[in-house]
Amino acid sequence: MGGSERDQLEMSHVVAASAFSGLAYTVLIIAAAKLPESLLGKMMQTWIAFTERLVEVALFLTPSPYASADPMLLGRITAYRHLVVACSLITIWIVLSSRTYWPHWAQRLRARVGVANGPGRPAQRVLVSAYRKTILGIVAVAFLMLFDEPNGASGTTILHTSDWALLRAPVLGAVACSLCCHAGALRHCLMHV
Repeated sequence: MGGSERDQLEMSHVVAASAFSGLAYTVLIIAAAKLPESLLGKMMQTWIAFTERLVEVALFLTPSPYASADPMLLGRITAYRHLVVACSLITIWIVLSSRTYWPHWAQRLRARVGVANGPGRPAQRVLVSAYRKTILGIVAVAFLMLFDEPNGASGTTILHTSDWALLRAPVLGAVACSLCCHAGALRHCLMHV
């Protein structure tokens, strides 16, 4: 374990960084949409238009919501899809950056669970079960981020007319970050018990 216990970030700090980063970017997108003629509005419109092709490539597996959408909502849908990719990238970057803290988190987890050495111990089975459930949670959140779009025109209209709907991307990104950090700590526990 590198550094003293004082130098180690807690998992909650890493998850909070993910949540605040995603929320800050979402607020920036919302503010730009409210003031489209301002400098911020024009810069964000240009940025979203510039990254639109990359977003479409990143979301190639997802069904296109544009076919059933009201033409007035196309900009909102584009902004939401942009946020999904941006919050996903933020989450991935923060999780990968937190790898150095996984041994510390694993040590704290082992102390909480009371893991004794030996593969036949009950705590070992608890850790394996927790790891598997955490991986399933990560998959579930990824599916919610990617495929939780309405299929009908009325559903698309209801979902994308509210600014609150844009908050789904950073919230799900923070949940994914938390699950990934837990999975990393659990995996480290399992590999070093």
